Amino acid sequence: MGKGTGTDLLVEHDHGARVGTIHASWEGRDGSLRVAGTVSDPAAMAQVRSGNLRGLSLGTGVIQEMDGTALLRTQDELSLCEDPRRPGCYIDTIDGASCRTVTCASLRSSECPSLTRR
Repeated sequence: MGKGTGTDLLVEHDHGARVGTIHASWEGRDGSLRVAGTVSDPAAMAQVRSGNLRGLSLGTGVIQEMDGTALLRTQDELSLCEDPRRPGCYIDTIDGASCRTVTCASLRSSECPSLTRR
């Protein structure tokens, strides 16, 4: 993701709503997928800054056999969304400043939800 000229950043997987570009991706220390990108659309930028559109959702393409067995998976785009399907998939940094923290206050760590962003 982010190679070459970058990967499209969309809103809610709408290919008619390209709002920016993902420039790079890497694996975080905790195994999570991390990305860096730019939101270029002023309206989308305002929604991200206000906190209304900070979820992230990965658009994955799959080439498969006739029986449904996956042969190849590709990350085709990343979308801004209100509520991501995967827990913890949120924008956590804007312009180098942290904008999201997660705290687990349980005495037993087994009761804490997964904090891994994948």
